[in-house]
Amino acid sequence: MAARGPTARTPFTDEQFTPVRESARRLVASLDAVEAKAKPIVASYRALRVNGSLSPQVRAAAHVQLGPLQAEREALVAAEISNLNATLGPNLAGRLRTFIETMQSNGPAPATPRLETKAPQGSTLK
Repeated sequence: MAARGPTARTPFTDEQFTPVRESARRLVASLDAVEAKAKPIVASYRALRVNGSLSPQVRAAAHVQLGPLQAEREALVAAEISNLNATLGPNLAGRLRTFIETMQSNGPAPATPRLETKAPQGSTLK
């Protein structure tokens, strides 16, 4: 049997999944760069909050500055998806799309169960 991808549920060989990993690394680096540009803008506007909210004028100014960064972020994601689809080819790209859609339709991964602990003897906590 061929080597599998990152999990037993991934229907791709390690070799087939390599472009996905490379694409993810590029995308994370690109998105981190956009986030680094946005953080000081967000911090400066957070400092202007009064009683936990921003005035409509300040909120509008924030949108003017952050809007282009959001557009840049969306363009980076779209370009990386396009690049990945071209790299994988129509067959593997279709299989990947189906795999992602199936995983999303199954809902979020189950949370790690909490460990049950007992309160110390004599404690009023239950």
